[in-house]
Amino acid sequence: MIASFGSGAGRVDVRTIAPAGAAAFTTALAAEQNALASAGRQLLGNKNIEASPPARAALASGRVDARLLAILSLLAAQLPIRLVAFAGAPGAGSGVPQRGAEVGVASPAARSTVVGLLDAQRGAYRPAAVTVLGGGNRAVVAVRFDAPADLNISQP
Repeated sequence: MIASFGSGAGRVDVRTIAPAGAAAFTTALAAEQNALASAGRQLLGNKNIEASPPARAALASGRVDARLLAILSLLAAQLPIRLVAFAGAPGAGSGVPQRGAEVGVASPAARSTVVGLLDAQRGAYRPAAVTVLGGGNRAVVAVRFDAPADLNISQP
């Protein structure tokens, strides 16, 4: 399940359609999660990334969207960042990677750099929303993608 809205008779569930069948989808999903976990663990080794315990767990387990991983790598190449939290879509199933992140920055200049890099993204890597929460040295930039990344986006 990608997302769920409402409750009772008014509940709407959004599910993935598996054109090649459920077994092929399950196999592809497992491979994608392994690739995401590998990339997440690599990010955890980056000296410019500090992550909260829940953010570390999400990265290490492959529960973070491939687009967020790519963007976090880009940001960490430019400046130190602090991963405060990751967030999933409302009602999303446990197998759906989290598509939102809160990134802490150390200064107003760093905040501007992060927002500028996020705003410069195009195509599948352009976030649906970028929001600055707080200000000064405690600012957090929230980034969110609306739809899940296609399977294999993390593969060449």
